[in-house]
Amino acid sequence: MRGWEDEINFIKHYFEDAEEGQIDSKAKEFGLRLIEMVLHLKKENHFLRERVIKANQDFEWIEKRADEWMIKAMENSESKKL
Repeated sequence: MRGWEDEINFIKHYFEDAEEGQIDSKAKEFGLRLIEMVLHLKKENHFLRERVIKANQDFEWIEKRADEWMIKAMENSESKKL
């Protein structure tokens, strides 16, 4: 079984290689436009996935630093009381 990317490429080549009379010209035009939209959305999805991963890494770093700062503040507060 082919993956979805292979299926998209198969359909794209079908529309690109379709000869006159084999498929309606409007159907060919719309088919190719639809394939281009799918490929564009795939690129955007990849970009957004990378941004989410980076945001999660940044959040983890901030969370770790906040924990360290809170502990340090508590230690400083305790030492000032003594």
